[in-house]
Amino acid sequence: ADINYYLATAYKTKGDDVKTMEALEKSLTSKQYGKYACGELIILCDKHGKKDLKEKYTQYGYDNYPELSQYGQWLVVDKIEKQDWDGALKICEELITRFPDDKFAYYNKGRVMFEQKKYDEALLCLNEAIDIVELQHSIDTKRVSYWEARIYEQLSLTYSALGYHSLALANRKIYLNLLEAMRQDLEE
Repeated sequence: ADINYYLATAYKTKGDDVKTMEALEKSLTSKQYGKYACGELIILCDKHGKKDLKEKYTQYGYDNYPELSQYGQWLVVDKIEKQDWDGALKICEELITRFPDDKFAYYNKGRVMFEQKKYDEALLCLNEAIDIVELQHSIDTKRVSYWEARIYEQLSLTYSALGYHSLALANRKIYLNLLEAMRQDLEE
């Protein structure tokens, strides 16, 4: 299985996505490279619009590599896109159990709660995500996070849905300021 991962790398450099995918599929069982092969398969499926295969590999990654949060995050996004709120919520709760400091899990759970019109629960999740982001900023203050901006955007929408317009406006302003800071970071 390891040799297939090396073959996939060679095919990838040649730009042959079909052979790359075939080799990656054969390397899924590799103890050393399977988790990487799975991620690359998901990216290639997304690139070529193969949604069913993408979902299959995302589920495979989630089931077989529980130590990696990315597969759960991708699975949640897929479920949100399908408006499978119960499925998305279940994955978010599992991710929060596995990775209590996963801001993405709290953010996505907040999105799901918002879509289910459970605004108070959405606020709790989104504020938890902000707390995690702020803790991470105290450790690494280099750049503004895209996810931080998205969390404030969702907070703004949630406060607005609850009728707290001043809080919605305040969070919208933070969101716009973060977008401006990200734009300036890109210019530097």
